Amino acid sequence: MSKYRKVKGVKDLFDQDMYEFKIVEGVAKRLCELYNISEIRIPEFEFTEVFARENDSSDVVNKEMYTFLDNGNRSLTLRPEWTAGIIRSVVENKLYARPDLPLKYYYLGTNFRSENPQKGRYRIFNQFGIESIGVKSPFVDAEVISFGYSFMKLFNLKEFVIELNTIGDRESRAAYNEALVAHFTPVIGELCADCKRRLEQNPLRILDCKVDHKHEAIINAPFNYEYLNDESKAYYAQVKEVLDELNIPYTENHRMVRGLDYYSHTVFEFISTHKDMGSQSTILGGGHYDYLVEQFGGPEMGAVGFGMGIERFLLALEAENIDLGEMVGPDLYILVLDETARTYAMKVAALLRANGISVDMTMEKRSMKSQFKTVDRLKAPLVALIGSSESDAETVTVKNTVNQEQENISIDKLLELVIKMKNDNEGEAV
Repeated sequence: MSKYRKVKGVKDLFDQDMYEFKIVEGVAKRLCELYNISEIRIPEFEFTEVFARENDSSDVVNKEMYTFLDNGNRSLTLRPEWTAGIIRSVVENKLYARPDLPLKYYYLGTNFRSENPQKGRYRIFNQFGIESIGVKSPFVDAEVISFGYSFMKLFNLKEFVIELNTIGDRESRAAYNEALVAHFTPVIGELCADCKRRLEQNPLRILDCKVDHKHEAIINAPFNYEYLNDESKAYYAQVKEVLDELNIPYTENHRMVRGLDYYSHTVFEFISTHKDMGSQSTILGGGHYDYLVEQFGGPEMGAVGFGMGIERFLLALEAENIDLGEMVGPDLYILVLDETARTYAMKVAALLRANGISVDMTMEKRSMKSQFKTVDRLKAPLVALIGSSESDAETVTVKNTVNQEQENISIDKLLELVIKMKNDNEGEAV
């Protein structure tokens, strides 16, 4: 066994795994086109302060970031999530000043978190998400949730629920924080060290505690809806009204919050209800935020978005036995019958590839039997047989492995024949 192995908590992607990733990414991109959402790419590392800002009490910041000093002794952090970097880009490039808002971006790429690896959770994971920045509106919130619902339905996922809540505006959240401090202070000595820190830094995070989640004080904590002002209630009611009109089902979860202090109003999660998903049941999560652009030096403006781990999403598909199909081989495979014809075979391959036909061929001397085994493994529907006679006459013998038809044709008419055979096969498949 080689001494060179991958680091714990990461995964190599190739062949069928890579194929499935590409299917998910392709659907995501096409759906984004329908919503007029464009792609954004930001660096995989940022200055640490982009992620570790004042009063950020998330476990990602406190425990899970990969942070290092570069050659200039500057603290850099590998991207643990996308939202902060996207907002940094929006402010740095003054994208918020554009006349047509909201800015609508999607992202596809890797994140890095030094957390305990388990099924569906990796230290390097791939994420898809969208951000709508610049308009504070319950209609925008509903549209982002609608996007997520449409994405699930495109894959025919059935066993999931959408959990919905509101954490209200800044005034409502402040009132709720005061209530939580009053509630937890008498029992804080019974809670974990993280909860003690959270009481001072951000009491909302106590509700997410994984250690003391069964403690009576957490179970009986006050609900945030008791502290919503009228504006926050009206905003939330409008979101629900739009979702109802769009026939998007949801369940209200008044315990769902967001500890990060820039979140406000709508929060939501898409959660698999399949028994095989276990503790990794959250497929997609997001929410509305009003104050993050302002934190980065831009104007106060509303935004909403979500993130979805692709590895976790594929587990949800697997749990429901949703098949994404198998890797697609080349349209045509060239069998070289005579070594003197190999250069001519490469000329044929180049001609077809230049016209959009995917082609593969062997580059070493192999028996016909061995080459046909490759055709079977690749499931290539068309085969080109090229030997010295074809090379000398500048012809190609093409065989359709689907219906077993075979024809020898001059190279100048090859493309026409290949396209016809390909279309015939697609017609039979339909």
